[in-house]
Amino acid sequence: MISLNLVGFELAKVDKGKKIKKLQASSVRDLKKVVGKSRLYVVPRAEVGQPINLPLNQPSTGSNSETTEPINLPLSQPFTGPNSETTEEWRAIRRQQDQEYEQSLRADQEKDRLTEEISQYEERRLKIIEERLMRTNEEPADGIPLKFTFPDGTMKIRRFQVFDQIQALFDFVGTHSSATEYFYIREATSAVSISSTVPGTLLDHYLTAPLNIHVRWMDMEDVQAIFHQQNSVLLPSPDEFETTVREDRYYLVGKAIAVSMVHGGPSPGFFSSTLFECISNGQVSPTIEDVNDLDLQAKIKKISHAATMEELCEATECMSEYLANAGCLRAVKCLKDKDLLLQDILLFQVVNRLHGPLERLKEGLGTLGLLEAVVQHKDAFRPLFCSPPQPLTADALDQLFDIRYSTAGSNKRAEENTIVAFWRDYLLDAEAEWKFKNLTKDNVSADN
Repeated sequence: MISLNLVGFELAKVDKGKKIKKLQASSVRDLKKVVGKSRLYVVPRAEVGQPINLPLNQPSTGSNSETTEPINLPLSQPFTGPNSETTEEWRAIRRQQDQEYEQSLRADQEKDRLTEEISQYEERRLKIIEERLMRTNEEPADGIPLKFTFPDGTMKIRRFQVFDQIQALFDFVGTHSSATEYFYIREATSAVSISSTVPGTLLDHYLTAPLNIHVRWMDMEDVQAIFHQQNSVLLPSPDEFETTVREDRYYLVGKAIAVSMVHGGPSPGFFSSTLFECISNGQVSPTIEDVNDLDLQAKIKKISHAATMEELCEATECMSEYLANAGCLRAVKCLKDKDLLLQDILLFQVVNRLHGPLERLKEGLGTLGLLEAVVQHKDAFRPLFCSPPQPLTADALDQLFDIRYSTAGSNKRAEENTIVAFWRDYLLDAEAEWKFKNLTKDNVSADN
C-alpha cells in the first residue's frame, strides 16, 4: 500500500537469530554473495508500528531448505516513515539529475554537430582547391608581376594580364594548401580588402601595376556564413534553409520539370528572364527588379538615382558593410563609376550569391537531356519557361474557388446564394478600383 518510489526502501535478510539484518551491497554479485541461500526482503522506509510478520513457510532455493511457520520478527531498529522534507529533497535531487542529463545530452549533440560541420567544411575546402588547380591557366610571359604574401609567410610571384578576370587571380591564390573556401586580398599600401567572391577584371579593381598583395584566409565561421548566404534563394529561415539544402530540393525541382516537359506535361512558365539566361548559359544582365529583398532594392535604387557625387557617397556609405561582405567595395572616383558598382552588386546578389542552388537546379534540368536542348534552342524554349504575366481578373479569381452549396430549396441555400452574389460583386469592385488606379498612374506618367 506504500509507494516505494516516494518513501524509498532497503534490502535485508533474516539472520540465524531470526532478526532482520540490513544488507550493504554495491553490485548484484556482492548482493548474491551476502544473501547466499537466504531470502531477500525489500523493506520500505515506512513506519511499522507492529512486528513484521515474515512468512518463512516456503522452501528456499538452496539444498538446506527449511520450513517454518510464520513467526513474528521484531525489527532490529525502527524504520522512520516518509515526511514532506525527505520527499521534497528526493524530488530536488531527481530534478537536478534530469537537468544534468539534458545538459550532457545537448553538449554531446553540439559536439557531434561541430565535428560533422568541420568534416564537411574540410571536405569542401579540399574539393575547391582541386577545382582551382584544374582551372589555373598558363602564366603569360608579358603580364604584370604580382607578389603574393600568404599568412604562413610564404611568397609567390605570378604574372597576369590586366584584362584577365580577377577570378583567375583568386584561383591561383586559392591553390595554396592552407587556402580557405573564401578569402581576402589586399594591396600592401591600401586599406581596402577585396573578397574572393567579386566579379570583374584586374583592371576593374585597379590591379594594373606590379604590386605586393597580402592574402588573408577567412575563419571557418565567416566561410560558413558566406556559404549559407550564397546558397539561399528566397532568404529562408536557418531551419528552412538547412532542410532545403539537405533534401536537395533545387535538384529535385529541376528533375521534376525535366521529366514533366519531356513527357508532354506542363511547363513551368514562372522563370524570370534572368533565371532563364542563367540556366541556358546566356548573357546575364540582372536588373534592380530581380532583387527580392525590398530593403536592399531601395538602397540599390538610391545608388542608381544618385545625381551628384555627394548623393552617391551618401548612398554607398549606408551599404558599406554589405558591399564589404559582398566584395563589391570599390573606389568610386567619379559619378559614372556607379554603373560598375551597380553591376557588381546585382551580379553578386542575383547570380553569384546563388551559384550553388543554380548549379543543382541545372543538374536536375539535365535529366533526359532537357537542359542540353534548352541551350541549343533558347528562343524556342523561352516561352515555355518565361510566360508573360497575366493580369488577375475577377473571373480568374472566382474560378479558383469551388463553392459547395447546400441542398436546393433549403433556407441555407437561399442565404448562400446571397453571400455568393455579394462575393462576386466585391471582386468586380476590386478589379474596377485596380484598373482605375493603374489608369491614373499611366496618365500621370504620360503628363510627366
